[in-house]
Amino acid sequence: MNNVFSFRRFGLLMKKQFAEYYKAYLFGLGAMIGVMTLMVGYMCLITQEFLHFNDQWQVFIIGLPLAGGVFSCASFADMGKKNKAITELTLPASIMEKFIVRWLISYVFFQIVFLGVFFTVMYVMHGVFGGKGPATFIIPLFKTSKIAEVLFGYAVVNALALLGSIFFKRLHFIKTGSLVFVGFVILDMINTKMVGSMLKSNVSRIRAIPFSHVSFNEGNGYYMVNVLDNSNMRYVVMLAIIAILLWTSAYYRLKEKQV
Repeated sequence: MNNVFSFRRFGLLMKKQFAEYYKAYLFGLGAMIGVMTLMVGYMCLITQEFLHFNDQWQVFIIGLPLAGGVFSCASFADMGKKNKAITELTLPASIMEKFIVRWLISYVFFQIVFLGVFFTVMYVMHGVFGGKGPATFIIPLFKTSKIAEVLFGYAVVNALALLGSIFFKRLHFIKTGSLVFVGFVILDMINTKMVGSMLKSNVSRIRAIPFSHVSFNEGNGYYMVNVLDNSNMRYVVMLAIIAILLWTSAYYRLKEKQV
């Protein structure tokens, strides 16, 4: 008997997960469709035309991590409830199987569902507000050069949310989001200070966003320094490494709870 991973136990655990939480999943799906429809519909009503490319892109890159973060933070919410935590931890399945089930649902399945909802809402709104102008062009999502960054960026969001879901007992999304925000602000301040120490003393209004561009004033001029165009792959690799490290941390944190 394999105590680490069994396809039979994994299949049964996946069925159990959907059987117990399908109502919550359907409610979340309905909420996501409703919120996205209202948001896109409102944006279309303001301009009286279908969304331009940049507007569609903004809906996608904001909606995916936000909705996915909320959903992923609920993955191990039962761990914070004593009666359900005992049932969860004593379930005859390995930690690996429990973690992979939650990971598949919150990372892989969620992205598939989100893409389906996104394109469905866009096509409906396109039919209502489309017209014949250039704004009717629906975003060619998988041809966009930034799509890999967004999807791997969501991997980091998912990993942080799973870790927060396991680590905190209550208010998982609020606590995880607050901790990430504070951490990013501290990182931004340190990064700006370090970059400022490398520039001339007469440089002012330095803004150095981590993993992005640097902007500053020198005399009467304003300058912005961006990373190289061919750095996209390095950025994606960095996000993938961070996500893997966070997923690993979440797995071992769950393992500690089991012990």
